[in-house]
Amino acid sequence: MRLNLCLILQVRKGWRVGLFGQDLLYPDYPENMNTDLEVELTRIKRRFLLYIRTDF
Repeated sequence: MRLNLCLILQVRKGWRVGLFGQDLLYPDYPENMNTDLEVELTRIKRRFLLYIRTDF
């Protein structure tokens, strides 16, 4: 199970601030679950992104 989060707030007229988080439950989530191939699992790291936007 994965948990991703997106929160965007309009702090003032014309200004938005957002916070995005990916894979919040597991720090190294295995992405490739193909058991037919003998390859190492791809791990997705936990990530955060800060978003700031203004309109002129």
